[in-house]
Amino acid sequence: MITIKKTIIDKNLLKTEVKGFDICNSNNDLNILRKIFETIFKNFTLKTVFFRFRAEDILFFNYDELAYYRNFLPKQFNDNGEYIVVRMRDESMFDSFARLKVDENFYNILLWSWRYFYAMSFFIPNTNLTWEYFVQNYYEFTQKDIDAISIFKMNYIDMICIKGMDGDQLTIVHKKSYILPDIEKNL
Repeated sequence: MITIKKTIIDKNLLKTEVKGFDICNSNNDLNILRKIFETIFKNFTLKTVFFRFRAEDILFFNYDELAYYRNFLPKQFNDNGEYIVVRMRDESMFDSFARLKVDENFYNILLWSWRYFYAMSFFIPNTNLTWEYFVQNYYEFTQKDIDAISIFKMNYIDMICIKGMDGDQLTIVHKKSYILPDIEKNL
């Protein structure tokens, strides 16, 4: 069962947690997640979204599936935006970044990424955060900041989506001044 919990982080930030997805065993949950993303990003057509990924989620794929996604997802990002690996420990443990415009391909690539990557976060940057600065510095000021509070304090974003482990939870952190669309109607 999918549930929503809303909390106040501090005087300027709110958090919405959507829990209980079973995207590996339920097409219905995957469709709900897609509808939530479509609701969140519907007013941002052709805006660029920045992504940060960590490692493969090796528990849910066999070797052939992993081999497929290792090639397929970077190609999808590079065909529609940009994808770079910034730190490689081994074949399945790495940090990578991507950028992608919200268009007809965006939601499929987002859902494939949700299944494939162990951890991910994504947001639409404010104008004072460039792609170059993001790639060079994002990891430094968010690695120990689970709700991305530091990136809000720098005024680089108004909202961020964070994947929970195993893809069973979506956390949305946003400024109080940012009006989060009504995602509950999608449940």
